[in-house]
Amino acid sequence: MAFDSWKVKESSNSFTFTLKGKSYKGCPWDSVVGAELDDFVTSNPSFFFIGFMAVGILVLVLGSRNLKMTIFFSGFSVTQIIIWMICFTLFVQKETPDWAQWAIMGISSMLGVVNGYFLLKQHPKLSKFLVSFWLGAVIALMIYQTVLVHIPFIYHQLIMIVAVLTGGSITGTLAKYYEKHTVIWSSSLAGSYMTLRALSFYLGGWIPETQMANYVARVGWTEIPGAFWFYMTGVVMMTLVGVKIQKMI
Repeated sequence: MAFDSWKVKESSNSFTFTLKGKSYKGCPWDSVVGAELDDFVTSNPSFFFIGFMAVGILVLVLGSRNLKMTIFFSGFSVTQIIIWMICFTLFVQKETPDWAQWAIMGISSMLGVVNGYFLLKQHPKLSKFLVSFWLGAVIALMIYQTVLVHIPFIYHQLIMIVAVLTGGSITGTLAKYYEKHTVIWSSSLAGSYMTLRALSFYLGGWIPETQMANYVARVGWTEIPGAFWFYMTGVVMMTLVGVKIQKMI
């Protein structure tokens, strides 16, 4: 809080203090992809349900069979996430009109299509790294939501980002040596996660990834909805099914 001015008024038996000031959000990255994006998703579940469900099922079943499709969706998704992180953190506020937020979605989708096509045609090695990146990234995201949120640290968003980038880089690098296996497991896990995350937009019970640490700090670990653990278990089980299917076809 920064105080612009202050003054004291004295009467016979008391003092009256008057403080004038403004509060400023010191670092917008403290809430990377936080409340504003979560509110937008909650207000428009159909849009995200259709997108997550369609991509999730396709990648889950045909991830390694149709590698070009998986590469395209990987580039598309990464582009969207980066644009969302930047725009919803730095520019979108509570009073931002809906049309502006939809414009962000439209622009990010168009740029995602361009980047997905560009990766597919111009950078095959980077594309395979990116596909396998999702394996470690999703594993790290799940570990963050179930374990790392208990670390006593103020900037939990930073822990989440570092964990995702580290896990993704490890599995992305492994693609150089175990491409077939990393692609199958990566697409199966990413597809499972997206499919169940899509269902959660309507069924509820899945605490937003960026809000998990605040939720645990506010209500406690024991108050996490039971449905959340079913989702986590479901991701693991569905991943195993996806791996089995992709190895058969």
